[in-house]
Amino acid sequence: MLELIGVYLKHENKYLLQDISLHFELGTTYILTGNIESGKEILMKVMGGIIEPTIGIVALKGHNIYSRARYQVVKNKFGFVFQDGVMLANLSICENLMLPLNHLYVGHDKQEALIRIQELFAYFDISTALLNKRPADVSYTTRKIINFIRAVLINPEIYFINMPLFNLNVSDRQNFISYLQQIKESGKIIIMSTNNRILFENLADRVILLDKGRIRAFCQTEEFLNTKDPDIIDYLNTNIG
Repeated sequence: MLELIGVYLKHENKYLLQDISLHFELGTTYILTGNIESGKEILMKVMGGIIEPTIGIVALKGHNIYSRARYQVVKNKFGFVFQDGVMLANLSICENLMLPLNHLYVGHDKQEALIRIQELFAYFDISTALLNKRPADVSYTTRKIINFIRAVLINPEIYFINMPLFNLNVSDRQNFISYLQQIKESGKIIIMSTNNRILFENLADRVILLDKGRIRAFCQTEEFLNTKDPDIIDYLNTNIG
């Protein structure tokens, strides 16, 4: 489905990513983990068509996503959920939610989309009164969930999610994990950047450990969590909580 072949990314005479080759399958959830200098956020942006690699290929169903026809290749295939819940400050919450739909599905049924938004707001226990508010009037955690809802609305084949549970309360975490499980069961690919053990133990099928821009491990989650490798054991004890 999604494949990286010999990917390198160079910035100011320094390689941020080196020799990255990965293959992602439908219906599988992946965790991308590593310390702050590992390059995991940069790798997600390379995989998602945001930052073009210096060398190598990122292919979706055999098509290079950085070709001249990149828009047609990735159109409505990728859904991004950023850690800080990025939205346009001058638009209402509802307008922010509709923006990708209006762009990707010209002429879509806006009333049907609004019903879907209301259903998702109810699932995550968010008041629909916020739809007319601006992002600045909404809490950080609520913006984060709304950012996730925005990705769900376009029904992508691949979700890229940065730190999904960060700063969420227990109830929101449970709802988030439950909905991610539904997405997984629908046959989608989920790629998460996280150090949260709950997600390792309850959702992830495979783990990618990055170290200074290189793949240190790529294996089944159970194998990763029960490794005998002393360096990975040290990483688990220090970083996964």
